[in-house]
Amino acid sequence: MFVKVTKSKNFSYVQLVESFRDKGKIKHRVLLNLGRLDLLTENNQLAKISKKLLELSGEQCFIPEDIKEISRLKYGHLAYKVLWDKLDIGSIVDELLKKTKITFNLIDTIFYLTANRLLESSSKKKAYERQNNYYQLDSKIKLQHIYRSLDFLSDKKENIESYLFEKQRDLFHMSLDVVFYDVTTFHYESQKSDDLRDFGFSKANKINEVQVVLGLLINNEGRPVGYELFEGNISEGKTIVSSLEKLQSRFQIEKVIIVADKAMFSYKNLHLIRQSGFDYIVSSKIKNAGKSLQDEVFDSVGYIDQIDQETGELLHCYKAIENEFTWQDKQANTKHKYKDRILISWSSLRAYNDNKKRKRLIERAEKRLKEGNKNATQKKGAARYFKTDHQSKIIEIDQEKIKQDEKWDGYYAVQYSGKELTHQQIMEQYHQLWKIEESFRIMKTTMKTRPIFHWTPKRIKGHFMLSFIAFLLERTLEIKLKKNGINLSPEKIKESLNSLQLSELEIENKRYYLKSKNLSPANKILRILKIKPFKNITSIEE
Repeated sequence: MFVKVTKSKNFSYVQLVESFRDKGKIKHRVLLNLGRLDLLTENNQLAKISKKLLELSGEQCFIPEDIKEISRLKYGHLAYKVLWDKLDIGSIVDELLKKTKITFNLIDTIFYLTANRLLESSSKKKAYERQNNYYQLDSKIKLQHIYRSLDFLSDKKENIESYLFEKQRDLFHMSLDVVFYDVTTFHYESQKSDDLRDFGFSKANKINEVQVVLGLLINNEGRPVGYELFEGNISEGKTIVSSLEKLQSRFQIEKVIIVADKAMFSYKNLHLIRQSGFDYIVSSKIKNAGKSLQDEVFDSVGYIDQIDQETGELLHCYKAIENEFTWQDKQANTKHKYKDRILISWSSLRAYNDNKKRKRLIERAEKRLKEGNKNATQKKGAARYFKTDHQSKIIEIDQEKIKQDEKWDGYYAVQYSGKELTHQQIMEQYHQLWKIEESFRIMKTTMKTRPIFHWTPKRIKGHFMLSFIAFLLERTLEIKLKKNGINLSPEKIKESLNSLQLSELEIENKRYYLKSKNLSPANKILRILKIKPFKNITSIEE
């Protein structure tokens, strides 16, 4: 049985027709003449008939004017809810909640703030205003509850951090043979300092604004291990003490290799790492080393060469030398002697890049001279190639300084204490430092940890604890996808999850969800996390 449209003279007619077989041949007979097509569509009779027939069959049909959109809802946060539940974050919040006087739904509030940080990265006030934009989230969160949640996170930071560390180790068999450590700065559009915010060396070159310093620990897979928040005026090298104490006391890690960049290099820090029972791989400042070490660098004896088989060009060479250093603890009036190794390497590519970078600096220096800029108070950047008098007035370009720098082109050194490591393992681990730089980039851009809209130390600390939880969920999702053959950047994950949206529709006093078209990676994320996808249209149960 089917509907057939036939033409007769100037009009088309709608008929209900049945097929039947007569002596082996298929024939048609008209069961019902519905009338002229133009008249049926003009007064909407055809739509009403179709709708009634669909209802009788158990299906649904809607006339456009019957449809009204009530709201647009996001449901990408369901992906992070799966990971939140897997890590069972709610249980530690619930346990710590027993020791407070909090009566509102703290677990849902913290999860919502975490989801907002991952998907929209707005201020807490905007998060309060936008809570109705999420599918099946408690939309009764009060603004004061949001701020009280930050106070809770600040007070319970160490408990939650330790819990998350153990959970990751149990669930994901988190490797801790190697831990990467680095610091970065988060500045404020303010010049008002307090117990936490202060002026210091800004990695964003915000020299006239107060800041805080964040020290972050991640493992070789990129999973966050822990973090510390420091006063804005602390130097990078001094932050590692707290991190070592964290690894030993709270996380009870007995053996680990600390990998850090040259900002962490000082004999005191190497002493502290060794005293903690750990090993290290850290960039060595060979340009500032003594004459004997510099002689070793330029002595060709002992280097292992890698030659281009086609051209005969030297591509790379390296050698490891035994090293001794002494650190004197002036307060305790004691000396500590240590032995380690320094891996010296040279590469033609690094030499090319060093030369190129220096030429750019020289060009800038020459340009400054031509422009009549006659002062150089700090010998940084292009100014390192100026000769100045005792009043910091520029005399000329320092050709001797240029020659001294040229001889170091292509050289690099890493100081390490684990003798069982091979050259390749050392360089591989050190080159993995990009993972922690990437972690900072995710926190600063994808998750927009700043600008920070909080002005008291407690709220600031709560904000960073929230960001840490969010970063843990993001990195967990990223790694899970990668293990399933799906390589998505944090930005692409965020974009894909934000494309998961529902339109809440009202049709003849009934409500439905209409699924919008989403980005293809979003479907893969839902599949990996075993989240049942929405139908194109779903009735909302009253």
